[in-house]
Amino acid sequence: MPDAEKQTVVIADPDPDFLSWAAKHLGAKKVEILTTSRADEALKLFTEKRADLLIAELHLAPFDGVDLLKRVRQSFPNAMVLLNGAISSTNTLIEAMR
Repeated sequence: MPDAEKQTVVIADPDPDFLSWAAKHLGAKKVEILTTSRADEALKLFTEKRADLLIAELHLAPFDGVDLLKRVRQSFPNAMVLLNGAISSTNTLIEAMR
């Protein structure tokens, strides 16, 4: 990707304080930060903006971060996605890794 091109990061998290912090501190001259508290909106933003990175909390609505990852990967198999959050079960961790 050329240096002059702006990169887009979508961040999905249910915590409005974290989203405010992320928008303020993670942005840069050539990095656009888009935030949302909803998984469906994150999917829409990622798709419409052809984002370079998705950072998502596992616990989102109306579907969780693992489902968001699956939906993004259906259209963008090589998408860069980072899931974060407290994982309460090994099954969730295994599902996210698939």
